[in-house]
Amino acid sequence: PTKTIELKKTYRKYFKNLVDSDCAILKNLKLGVRLNSSDTNELNKDIKVLKSLDLHSIFLPKIESQVELINIANKLNSANITYKELIPVIESRNSINNIAEILKVNILKINNIAFGHCDYNLSLKIFPFFHQDSNEYWKWVDKIISITNSQNVNFINSPYLKINDDLFFSSMLNYLA
Repeated sequence: PTKTIELKKTYRKYFKNLVDSDCAILKNLKLGVRLNSSDTNELNKDIKVLKSLDLHSIFLPKIESQVELINIANKLNSANITYKELIPVIESRNSINNIAEILKVNILKINNIAFGHCDYNLSLKIFPFFHQDSNEYWKWVDKIISITNSQNVNFINSPYLKINDDLFFSSMLNYLA
């Protein structure tokens, strides 16, 4: 925690250098970024680095309301940041309770919504965490998907942390499909 702000500053510089490098590979990619939460000073620093970029996807963590989503979209537009999609990340009890409201933002078309299960566990003060190998995790996912499906919005599953478990990863993908 004592190094977090400095690490974010360093990685913003790396990102900016990469984008400014005129790298041929980047021209053919759908570039996406995850911003810091709107309840921190880091969001404005992120936006400053992204100013005038053309991005495909912007992940917005810890979105809990329509108002919050609209405020961030307005900040991005004021900074001339263009994007194809904003992807709210659901990471708290309020987020899950407000998904239907969040998806009804008239000025934005939300096509995807993501789930951040580690922060969700933290918000509920659950430890050890429920991950994809627990029934509780899939109860949360089923609740989210029941809402996103009714709104024709795609669900983006939380990252699977056991990167060497190909069998479970495949079974998880099959279940989601």
